Amino acid sequence: MKFNELGRSMVEMLGVLAIIGVLSVGAISGYSKAMTKYKLNKQTEQISQLLDYTLINTEKLRNDNSEMLIPLLVKLNAIPDGMKNNAGSSYVFDVFNSSIWIENHHPGFALGIKITNNSELNMEICRNLLALAKERSHLIDFSYIHRYNSDDTVDALDRKYGDALCSEGNCLRDMTIADMDDMCRVCEGVKGCHVFVNWDYYNN
Repeated sequence: MKFNELGRSMVEMLGVLAIIGVLSVGAISGYSKAMTKYKLNKQTEQISQLLDYTLINTEKLRNDNSEMLIPLLVKLNAIPDGMKNNAGSSYVFDVFNSSIWIENHHPGFALGIKITNNSELNMEICRNLLALAKERSHLIDFSYIHRYNSDDTVDALDRKYGDALCSEGNCLRDMTIADMDDMCRVCEGVKGCHVFVNWDYYNN
């Protein structure tokens, strides 16, 4: 008497599980890339709005005696949606949890972004910030990066200048992706790095 085999062999089951595993890895990888892209776009949006709000409130900010201007921007309701701020803090935090502050330099402002908590994304975050500076090169005096080493020493790196101050070879507007990668590579394998953007409010 012959019996029909209704079940599956172990080899077949293992094959199905292997296929499911491969598909799952691909789905997770795709989701991760999409989420990173979303966060980079969100970061650009948040910092662009913060720069816009600073320009809109230039008169109020430049007449303030405070060095750190985030608390005043909080009072003016000029912090972009989604940015976190602890009560009384001089910092806000973007979608990557990078700390951001704005200083009153008289005459001018400096916006600093500290990248420390996303070591696997530091290059992408840095490149994203430099791309934003490039887009606003007509408003910016200069942009540069500080590198914080494991021994707490700080290296200040070459500046790239905005349209009004740049000369051949150091212009923000002329930066390529390769140039950005060269500048941002210092953010790899170190304690952290700061990306700074400076501008003179009398020129805007």
